[in-house]
Amino acid sequence: MTLSNEQQQAVSSRGQNLLVAAAAGSGKTSVLVERIVQRVIDKESPVDISRMLVVTFTKAAAAEMRTRIGRALTAALAKADNRKHIERQLVLLNAAAISTIHSFCQSVVRQYFYRLDLDPAFRLGGEAEMALIRSDTLADLFAKWYESGDEGFYRLIEYYGGERDDEALAALLLKLHDFSRSHPWPEHWLRSLPAAFSVAEGSNMDDIVWSGLIREKLAFDFEQALSLYNAMLSRIDRPHQPAAYAPVLQIERQMLASVLASAGKGWLPLTEALQAISFGRLPSVKQDDVTDETKKQYQNSRDKVKKLINDARDTYFASSPGELLQHMNAMAPVVTDLVRLTLEFQASYRQAKNARNVLDFSDLEHFCLSVLLDPDGGPGDLTPSAAARELRARFAEVMIDEYQDTNGVQETILRLVSQESNRFMVGDVKQSIYRFRLAEPSLFMDKYNTYPLDDAGIDRRIDLSRNFRSEAGILHAVNFLFQQLMTRNAAEMDYGEQERLNPGLIFPPGGKSLAGPVEVWLIDRDGDETETGSDDSGNPEERAGAETGMAEMDSFEQEAWLIARRMMELKEENWDVYEREQGWRPLAWRDMVVLMRAPSGKEAVLLDVLRRSGIPAYAEENSGYFQLVEVQVMLALLSVIDNPRQDIPLAAVLRSPLVGMGTAELAEIRLTASGGMWQALTAYGETGGDELLRSRVRDFIRRLSEWRTFSRRRGVAELIWRLYGDTGYYDYVGGMPGGALRQANLRALYDRARQYENANFRGLFRFLRFLERLRDEGGDMAVAGALGEGEDVVRVMSIHKSKGLEFPVVFVADLGKQFNLRDTADSVLLHRDLGLGLHCYQPERRFSFPTLAWHGISHRLGMESKAEELRVLYVAFTRAREKLILVGSAARLAAKCAVWGQHAGGGARALPDHVIAGARTALDWLMPAIMRHADGENLRRYGGCDDYAADDSPDGSLCRWQVNVVSAAGIVAEEKLSAVRHPWLDHVARLQAVPAGPVPDWVAATLGWRYDHEAAVGKPAKLSVTEIKRRFASPQDAEQGPAAARPVTAVRPRFIRTGSRSLTAAEKGTAMHTAMQHLDISGDVGASALAAQIRSLADREILTADEAACVAAEDLAAFFATSVGRRLCQAPWVRREMAFSLLLPAERFYPDLTGRGETIFVQGVVDCLFRDESGLVLLDYKTDATDDMAGLAAKYDTQIRLYAEAVQAVLQQPVTEACLYAFQARRVVPMRLI
Repeated sequence: MTLSNEQQQAVSSRGQNLLVAAAAGSGKTSVLVERIVQRVIDKESPVDISRMLVVTFTKAAAAEMRTRIGRALTAALAKADNRKHIERQLVLLNAAAISTIHSFCQSVVRQYFYRLDLDPAFRLGGEAEMALIRSDTLADLFAKWYESGDEGFYRLIEYYGGERDDEALAALLLKLHDFSRSHPWPEHWLRSLPAAFSVAEGSNMDDIVWSGLIREKLAFDFEQALSLYNAMLSRIDRPHQPAAYAPVLQIERQMLASVLASAGKGWLPLTEALQAISFGRLPSVKQDDVTDETKKQYQNSRDKVKKLINDARDTYFASSPGELLQHMNAMAPVVTDLVRLTLEFQASYRQAKNARNVLDFSDLEHFCLSVLLDPDGGPGDLTPSAAARELRARFAEVMIDEYQDTNGVQETILRLVSQESNRFMVGDVKQSIYRFRLAEPSLFMDKYNTYPLDDAGIDRRIDLSRNFRSEAGILHAVNFLFQQLMTRNAAEMDYGEQERLNPGLIFPPGGKSLAGPVEVWLIDRDGDETETGSDDSGNPEERAGAETGMAEMDSFEQEAWLIARRMMELKEENWDVYEREQGWRPLAWRDMVVLMRAPSGKEAVLLDVLRRSGIPAYAEENSGYFQLVEVQVMLALLSVIDNPRQDIPLAAVLRSPLVGMGTAELAEIRLTASGGMWQALTAYGETGGDELLRSRVRDFIRRLSEWRTFSRRRGVAELIWRLYGDTGYYDYVGGMPGGALRQANLRALYDRARQYENANFRGLFRFLRFLERLRDEGGDMAVAGALGEGEDVVRVMSIHKSKGLEFPVVFVADLGKQFNLRDTADSVLLHRDLGLGLHCYQPERRFSFPTLAWHGISHRLGMESKAEELRVLYVAFTRAREKLILVGSAARLAAKCAVWGQHAGGGARALPDHVIAGARTALDWLMPAIMRHADGENLRRYGGCDDYAADDSPDGSLCRWQVNVVSAAGIVAEEKLSAVRHPWLDHVARLQAVPAGPVPDWVAATLGWRYDHEAAVGKPAKLSVTEIKRRFASPQDAEQGPAAARPVTAVRPRFIRTGSRSLTAAEKGTAMHTAMQHLDISGDVGASALAAQIRSLADREILTADEAACVAAEDLAAFFATSVGRRLCQAPWVRREMAFSLLLPAERFYPDLTGRGETIFVQGVVDCLFRDESGLVLLDYKTDATDDMAGLAAKYDTQIRLYAEAVQAVLQQPVTEACLYAFQARRVVPMRLI
């Protein structure tokens, strides 16, 4: 492996804590593997691989790393002089500590279980099982709190309970519990929450953290307002602009600048500045060359600023600082109650898990932490325990992959098992995209900002910025974008020289490369019928008819059709892609991927469009299972079995293929009796008028009664499987289109029921409630897929799932989707550092409003969410190897381009912080950045932006963009054209011949092709000697037809033969052969001695008791009394049951294959072969019940000749004599060899 200078430093550096900041495609996994291998084979100070702890993010990554290490060690073994050491490492590899953090924690907990109050036989519970345990625990606690009249609980129910139930409060307690578990000391974190709401009277607003957060948020808003005024004033002196507005706008801009400056000074200065600002009336404009539309643009921008200022006043400054602090203090008791109930739930939940001896992944981390921390230490005390010191001594190095995705608990664990300077942490904070899993990228950032780049101390940072994945133009484009978008204030980090991607892979010449500009496709959902920067996609007449369709088409469906068109073009243009192992090859469907931030609900639309375009595609659909017809039918039947007095499920079952009633029949039944559908059904079964329908109703009621009885006695999984059989529904759906997938979905329901019962839950009612809760909470199950992702298909996946992968062509779609910021709008917000954000409730007024804490945490969460959204984009863009295509849509695109282009006129290299912080979609980031590039001319023209200053950065000049603006109407027209019915289909519908044109030569050659070896088709390539005898030698067998057409006689399993002394003729023959194979013939071979040997074979379980009973010692003794038997006993060289194989010309058995060079693979077993003074003697035992020795010899003549031929081929010696021995007749039958 050839390493760059930075990679070599990461591999060879020793005695330091190393943070390797590895950019996308920089080969971090290869570096990690190489470091491990070099440490293991180091001649001066080798380290056993068992003394390394390697922590990966997933099990798949751990398995891959173990494989790569094994491959590297095997390669090193061939050229190393310390072979024994390396061989030992290969043996130790399978037991090495290369695993996920949870697997490591589990090993620690199992090793030191005696330090915990824990049964060592614990097991890990599944997600569904743990959800059920939590639900049951909460239900029991709520019942207890209701009965006890807990005032704090009742207050929380009033504040946080739903309108109809208490599920909202239950969800809040679970959220608090789960969030607290990401802290090393969860109970301590919970108990610290009320302190933030106990603010001393007279406190200065600027002394609390919320003031700074709110003022930071307002500063971004005021910067945006000031930017709008700067944009207006920058163009007001131009022709056709309302110059009379300038004096008013200048005064108001000065006031906004004052407000912005006050935001950085403190709460009181900002309050005074906001109170002082006022907006006057704009003067009338008497210029004839100024249109009303132009004046409206100025007025709209000014109205936006006025609204922003008024909102700030009303939201944050309507109350005095003293009142705001009082609101905080008023919520302190509520927070205390929330913490108390959460701690009580945690204790009860722990007891419930102990009762089942089950743990979840969070338990593994915290039990491991309990083992590693000194029991006398308190929260924040990282004094290691004796166990931690043992592990520190064991591990010479602790290596952590994907370090940017660790959380506080995992960081604490790894610190406790690490020595002072033996940590190797590798990752890329720009790819930290697992905030929803409570990852803390700040852990990486703290070290990134403090570890020096030199190697003087024990802490060191090494940057791997060379990318060995992507084409240079893509890397320059990524740099160009993110140097403008990633700033410390708005996105938690700066994207500077050390963060930029440098090309490391040189694509060799030879193929038709996809390298070129990054493509941007924007759909104007409200645009005219023009397309900028690309060819027309249809004439105006065709587009005009699509206006109605445009309103019906979903915006993402428009993107899907655009993507499908572009994919077809790429395939038709015959591009090549480059593979490091095989060089250039033609572009295939599997080389393309469509990435989306949140594909749920949209992948089906995209797959449908791609399918209709003739493009094979695959998406791992994780939703939609409960909407499938076959699943809904079975769930309806289960609901009816649980309780038949449910009208909708009962009607669904009766209408379904399970019963097959029509609407008229259902109506007739429903009119039979008042009440519910069940009463009407039972009444019709007794008194219904239609005899046939009444019989069907009675049959259904009878079967339903049987199923209900069965459900009370047996498990849910057994019930479901019985229903599949009793109703035939499983076979029924198998005959429908997509039957295999439908059956897979039904099996998934059965498997879910088994998982439910394996978790020690019982009962149909609880199972249905569990599924109902799963649906209500937005959970779902994956639908069976028609294609596998390993086939030649376009893949559709989320950006998160693409992490760690690479594709030659990457489409990033749905870029106009708004960011999901729901976490910032909940009534209760959680933050790992800031704690809890609540609304203040005034129950007497039935009114609530956000507290300072809520506002501050909402702002911080929003900023962190948007910073992660930027990192998600970075991950998506860096998946591309040779072609990157961005697709998005927006309404009122021209107006948006006008806003995006406000900063195209130059200025700082990075976009203003307020632009980054105020973005609502990915397009709000990408388009302002691209419009600052020379290739953004289409966008600037579309938005009417005149200001432009060429980007002079290296990446700006080296990257190229192809920007295409497409009208939605054109895409709809194209979709309608693609859906036009082909005239040939009318001929097919009428069962008429399709008109044929001239047949090209290649079609005739293809359809007229014949297989060169057609004569060999259907003939076996492998035969046993016995099969050859049956097929080609024995007349009586030949009359029965080929052996393959006769029923196979299977050997009876031993457990069936137990207890029975009646063996078949074949089984007796097998027993005799086994005895002859294992007898000791060097001593006494008389009847009594042989009988003793047979008993010994039975005792050693070589023969069963029944087989030993059927082997007559007298028959064996009679054989050994013959001349051949005596020669065998005296022979110096004996082989018994000698297996052989050889190739014979197929024409010996199949004359029609003469001259074709085909061969047959022949296998057989020679019963006995020995050598004496006369040469090689071939002996075969027969147990046939016959006295016709001539017929016996003729029957086995071909078999013996083949045996002799095989022996001569294997031993290179001819067989001089061959014979059969018939045990039934006790006679030796000589065989001819010529």
